[in-house]
Amino acid sequence: MTVAKKLLKVPEAAEMLTLSQKTIWQWIAMRRIGVVRLGRAVRIPLAEIDRLTSEGTTLARFDCCSQGSEGLTPAEVRISN
Repeated sequence: MTVAKKLLKVPEAAEMLTLSQKTIWQWIAMRRIGVVRLGRAVRIPLAEIDRLTSEGTTLARFDCCSQGSEGLTPAEVRISN
């Protein structure tokens, strides 16, 4: 992949993150997302998109009641385990 393919325009980044372009521009102004400036052009590295999505990911919790503990309340499952 060439360098040009790793740099996204603001509308492309907004589409990838399912956010508005206005939000992306605000994040750029707040320095929440890193950019590359090429003259007047502003590009967002694909690595920044990856960083944002990985930092914003919350891992699922183990749901004690869905793993064969039908009919028991969470408190009863904790007591029985």
